[in-house]
Amino acid sequence: METTTERPSSLLWELVSTIGVPGVIEGRNGHFDEEMKKLAGSNKVSLLYSLACGYKANDLMARNRLLTDTLTEISALFNSAGIKYSIFKTLKPFPTTPSDIDVLLSGEDLGRAQSLLLSLGYKETARDAYSITMEKEMIVDLQQQPSVSGVPYLPKDLLIENATVKRINGIDVHTLGPEAEILVIASHSLYKEQMFTLNDYYSVTILAEQIAFSKLLNLANGAYVLEALQIVVGLCSQITESVFSKKLRISELDLFLQSPKARRIYTMPVKFPLSMIISLLIHRARKDEAVRRKIVFAILGIAKPRQMFKLLSHLTRKTY
Repeated sequence: METTTERPSSLLWELVSTIGVPGVIEGRNGHFDEEMKKLAGSNKVSLLYSLACGYKANDLMARNRLLTDTLTEISALFNSAGIKYSIFKTLKPFPTTPSDIDVLLSGEDLGRAQSLLLSLGYKETARDAYSITMEKEMIVDLQQQPSVSGVPYLPKDLLIENATVKRINGIDVHTLGPEAEILVIASHSLYKEQMFTLNDYYSVTILAEQIAFSKLLNLANGAYVLEALQIVVGLCSQITESVFSKKLRISELDLFLQSPKARRIYTMPVKFPLSMIISLLIHRARKDEAVRRKIVFAILGIAKPRQMFKLLSHLTRKTY
């Protein structure tokens, strides 16, 4: 892939170079700046930025501790009940403060998982065809299938087959292996959020240091999401080379995947045009029967006033 060496906006360049790439490239000393704090917030890397500047953000640290405590609590509960689950989109290879915890479950375990959370004082706050949202101090989304507007964007079985276990505070937490997690991040960014943040950049770039390229390619082809993966990896490679003037494994992965030339990034989050998302979904529907079955109903649903309003709000937001 051909990349540009032209730098992003000075504020974005300063933010990324201050943070560095955790565990890979050391950040440079930077002072705490309100404008950069705002940019870090819209890109979901507030805690990373605060830590890089040595700024004591007690609220963010408390949120991070709550994440760890909730993860270990529900994992211990599910482990003891013999529930097959996998945490996804939640555990990042750097300190973070997600708004919720996403749990992938089989259909037969969904009801049992909900009952266990109800016994801990969680309340159901939302439900759709594929998920149940539970809430106490944190939101826990119990999902049978990663989907957007009722259209599955990744096959559940492929993700569960590529799960691993991480030991956190003495508890086995079932989560995805790095290759499967990269697929989730890329697909979620494009299909679900239509937006690419620095949180996505750091997640994919750091995980790329750990993966087997051929395994990732096989998974992407099996899930029919190679195009989405190429787009996101291309953006990550461009940011790394333009900010740090050096190549990491993300650039090697970019070449391996033969990604098309990435759009130039001047500021972030990057918003993907709706036309691109629709084109990718139609292309996928030709190959993926599960998407093909649902996409017509999703398109018809957009015509309803409520769904149209939600779509317009989604497209015009600055972050998520």
